Amino acid sequence: MDIQTAKEKNTVVVSVKGKIDAVTAPEFEKVLGNLIAEGENTFLLNFSGLEY
Repeated sequence: MDIQTAKEKNTVVVSVKGKIDAVTAPEFEKVLGNLIAEGENTFLLNFSGLEY
């Protein structure tokens, strides 16, 4: 799984590529948790690159 973040105005765009499952989900949760801890509160989640 590859997670990329980009700030666009007041929104953080979080793009996820690859597979998200029970093994990789904690990494995704950590990234979002860190952004929230930094004070971010507006997100656009781009899951178009996920494999199902």
